[in-house]
Amino acid sequence: RFGGRWSLHDSAVGASTGHSKLYVDDRFSGTASLHKVWQSGGKRSVDVPVVTVDHWREGDRVACVDVLKMDVEGWELEVLLGAIRTLRTCKPFVWFEHNLPGLQRIGHSPQRILDRLQDLGYEHFHDIGRLPVGHPLTRRELDSFENRRINLLAVPDERRSDFELRVKPTMHHLRERERA
Repeated sequence: RFGGRWSLHDSAVGASTGHSKLYVDDRFSGTASLHKVWQSGGKRSVDVPVVTVDHWREGDRVACVDVLKMDVEGWELEVLLGAIRTLRTCKPFVWFEHNLPGLQRIGHSPQRILDRLQDLGYEHFHDIGRLPVGHPLTRRELDSFENRRINLLAVPDERRSDFELRVKPTMHHLRERERA
């Protein structure tokens, strides 16, 4: 039933369009990254085209994005930098893994990701690994975490009521179904 809502694109997403190397560990493809030293340091690489979220949205004539789900293994800041117009105009929920040890290992400041989101009006963060309703986290709590991987949902201030009306009940329903 979602066939008309999905399309696959053979490219990576970043801060600018072009090409890059995707580093792959043949033992576990889930750690593939555009950062060579992300997890286990990819044993091989493949060249991939890179687009920005903004370029993709304009090229595919997508009016708006409701949720931006990132699983980009340390490339979160670059994706956000390439999505500025989309984040400003559409105000999507942003769902991502905040992998502090991985980010620190590659020399990235985890706080820069949160700073960028806050600069764009994302003031509410929820640890959605804690169903049923997600655990709200303050920025102070997020900045004090060490050696944690957290699945975060960043909610823009103007969509706070949308989160309360649509997302929380859905999360609660999923948790109840899981228990059954």
